[in-house]
Amino acid sequence: MLRFKNSYDGSEKTSGHFGFYREVFTNGLHVVQAEIAFSIKQSKNNADLIMPKLNLLFERFLNNAYYEITQKFREMEEIELIDTKAFIKEILEKTKLFQYECSDKNDYPSKKSRELLGMITEAGQDYHAMPTLWDGYNAFNRMLHNTLKMNFS
Repeated sequence: MLRFKNSYDGSEKTSGHFGFYREVFTNGLHVVQAEIAFSIKQSKNNADLIMPKLNLLFERFLNNAYYEITQKFREMEEIELIDTKAFIKEILEKTKLFQYECSDKNDYPSKKSRELLGMITEAGQDYHAMPTLWDGYNAFNRMLHNTLKMNFS
């Protein structure tokens, strides 16, 4: 994604940032922590100076950040979730998003927990013999954005 800011009269610097974003199911965009920002003082006809610098920034970004990000995703895809219930319960205990159980007296998984279990199982069947950490990561993202309506701002 590219984002630029510019003023028509030169009163502000031309600035912007670019980074990788990825779609998770249908829950919108999820930012990955790889972003580069820039700010350049405006002057007459400085496009010839700006564009080569931006091209160099793009190249360095792709050479470093892209490899690191895709490597992290591949590593998550290789870790199988043997016990999805235990995985969900552990994440929920650490994050305090919601209670895994229906109530203190009822150990049955809550509606949201069952929804997470279903998403992980469904995604796992689509691509792998067993669900992976990647499937769990995507399910939690989908839960955060769609069901809980949480964002990161």
